[in-house]
Amino acid sequence: MTVSLLKKAPAAPARRRSFERAEFLSDLIVTAVEHMGTGFIGADEYEIDDDDPNRSYAVVYDRYEMAENGDDGQRWRLDMDTMSHAIGLIRSARPGVFPVGRMRVSLVKGVPNTQPMESALANVETGERLGLSEHNRRRILAASRENDGGELDVEDALAIAEIACFGYAVYT
Repeated sequence: MTVSLLKKAPAAPARRRSFERAEFLSDLIVTAVEHMGTGFIGADEYEIDDDDPNRSYAVVYDRYEMAENGDDGQRWRLDMDTMSHAIGLIRSARPGVFPVGRMRVSLVKGVPNTQPMESALANVETGERLGLSEHNRRRILAASRENDGGELDVEDALAIAEIACFGYAVYT
């Protein structure tokens, strides 16, 4: 496994946002990191700057992966840019068709394998299943338009963080 450790985070994200927008994104980081024991996130570094939320960030790891494989896993940086990018992926998600579950093997000779398919939201950058329901997507986008983190719960914040880290919602 390739280890990608981030030791010291840069002082600020590449793009400055309004105070209101940065506060919204910072609140999402807080909600995801301080998740009360649910969700995948563990944090190595975590700094929330109330005076300038544009500087808020967390360096996180997958605590499920750590429990299984020890503390040599990958780290991701959650900041204004990565959380905003994840919301952009949620906004631009398009319907896709994906297999349901695992491929089934037909044991009857001459009978073709059939794989049931289902519609789901797709990540437009990778084509993979986004792992987010249309209901959750609408709620996240409505809160994002209004910069109102109070409309979102820990499941929503974790889904955004998972999309920021993995490109799709893995655990939520």
